[in-house]
Amino acid sequence: MKKISLCTLSCLLLSCSIPNQDIKQTQSTDKTEIQNKKLKIQSLAKFEHPNRSAEFNNLAYQYAFTDITSGHYNHYNTHARDNEYQPRIRSAGYLLALKCIDEGFEETSYRMGNPDIQAAITNGNLPSAYAHYKTVRAGEPSRVTSQAYKNALKTNRVFREEAYYIANTNIHSTIKLALDNDFTSVNHVNGYEHYMLNITPSYDPLNNTTYQTALDDHIDGYWEDSYLYAFNDILSNVDSGTHWISRGYLHYNYYGRNE
Repeated sequence: MKKISLCTLSCLLLSCSIPNQDIKQTQSTDKTEIQNKKLKIQSLAKFEHPNRSAEFNNLAYQYAFTDITSGHYNHYNTHARDNEYQPRIRSAGYLLALKCIDEGFEETSYRMGNPDIQAAITNGNLPSAYAHYKTVRAGEPSRVTSQAYKNALKTNRVFREEAYYIANTNIHSTIKLALDNDFTSVNHVNGYEHYMLNITPSYDPLNNTTYQTALDDHIDGYWEDSYLYAFNDILSNVDSGTHWISRGYLHYNYYGRNE
């Protein structure tokens, strides 16, 4: 019988242990890839209304048109039917502001989450956080995805259109109705306008638990349309109009959060 040296035996044992290690690494990699794929699908599936370019957004109006220092919706409403309407809300600057908001930008939170930007503004080197983000958004996406920025958003309890939609079941349907009927059927054109019409000195819709939970979920990555378009089974339930899951966020709350 051929003798096996201690060195050879060690090498054989080591080689036998490698596959198990590879399997563990592969399983971990597969799990990460599946999660990344799920997030990517949701991101790619993000749905924008075809009339989005004609939608008023108070923050976008504020960011895009620094010549209007207050009463942004009043300005929009006053000029909504004259010749200035089309250039304002279809301008490249306004559409860029909308895109930045969709990407997660918010002025106060951006300053809190990016201390170097706040310092530059304080020193007079930047006019605003938005002036910085719109120029670096492609090269520095982490500015609005870092944990520090997310924490700032949650701390500020800021208004976010998507969070307001998923927290208030009826808002999204009335906005769609408004879009379909040239805004003649309701007295608000988006979630922010609804919010401004309902806030009072004694009641702020952003302070209720439902909105705060929805805001946290949205900041962590939830988008209603993305969820529906990424998961056809949920979309079918919602579209049927008869299933108890009447919107994607209901499914996410009961099941999706832990899947």
